[in-house]
Amino acid sequence: RPFLARLSLAQYSATLISVKEMSGFPTGDIEDLSFGIVTTDNTARIAFGARSAISTAIPFHVYFARVGIDNASVVRAPLLLSSGDNNTVTGNDGFRPIPGLKLDGLNRAHVAWVSNDNALGANPVYYGMVKETNGVDNLVIAATQVIGGGFRWGHPNLQVVNNSSILILASDESVPGVAGSVGLVNINPDADNQDGTPVQVATNTAFFLP
Repeated sequence: RPFLARLSLAQYSATLISVKEMSGFPTGDIEDLSFGIVTTDNTARIAFGARSAISTAIPFHVYFARVGIDNASVVRAPLLLSSGDNNTVTGNDGFRPIPGLKLDGLNRAHVAWVSNDNALGANPVYYGMVKETNGVDNLVIAATQVIGGGFRWGHPNLQVVNNSSILILASDESVPGVAGSVGLVNINPDADNQDGTPVQVATNTAFFLP
């Protein structure tokens, strides 16, 4: 289960304030948390992988949650970002999705993860965006493939250039222990209508930036 630790920092020393188990997460196995802090409401916006049990046969779903820093509790029910049947990799779940999250200047959450199997096949990278509207978090861009090709991508990372320019970087893990290719894409989430569906990348030519 995930825990939230709070520290105070002063020059070269750190003092422990509290350690609390986070509540409100799905039952089962929770791993690979990535987060950003929003000071206006004192919450952490978190992307994480979750599966019903620890098993090599069960992939992870990718979720987003808003967690209060003071009480370590999920503010509302976590949002499911990926899709699958919890038994095999269907849709865009992954056996090691390792989601990455970055917040932009509007506190919108940009999340990228890998839809990978437990073999050594090619794996695409997916992207989703969560936006707060009237105090409620909504998935406004559903899982959209942003990096494909014949590589086994892993460890996606994001960088916010500005609100309309998001860099997504992933490393090729086709050969274990050997440095491979690097995948890089620059996207404009504001080129999409943000209606809660995947971006129609075949026709929306403004989504991918040069």
